[in-house]
Amino acid sequence: MITLNQIKYKLIDFFKNHKQVNEVSYTDDFSFAANRELIYPVVNIEYLEANVQDKKINHSYNMIIGDLIDAANTQSEDEVISDAMQIAEDFFAWLWEQKEFVFMKNTNIQKFSDDNGGRVSGITFRIALSILRNQNICNTPINFLE
Repeated sequence: MITLNQIKYKLIDFFKNHKQVNEVSYTDDFSFAANRELIYPVVNIEYLEANVQDKKINHSYNMIIGDLIDAANTQSEDEVISDAMQIAEDFFAWLWEQKEFVFMKNTNIQKFSDDNGGRVSGITFRIALSILRNQNICNTPINFLE
């Protein structure tokens, strides 16, 4: 049974080992946007919520893959988005191969452009990862009152 912290570190490790990514952060969008010392291309992972459904827990994350663009080159935004899509596709392929959780294979990918201490562009999308719940009351650390 995999824990939320174990999922977090697996996601971070995937992107830290990806040859097209220079930096990975695991924070909310506000803190990510405020960080002026990022080394691009960058991936930000933000944990959003959990949803309990029968014997499973579905964990949701917002993912951002971005890079700096050259404002003088009108094609650089397309190049950044194309590279980000390649990284995302690598990530999806990796998720599908994981045994500890199930990747809910449905996501909407949106492009973005932002001014984050420089001109940044890329993609953002949400993922949902499903794990089995630990439903064994014997594993619950409580004292029963009779």
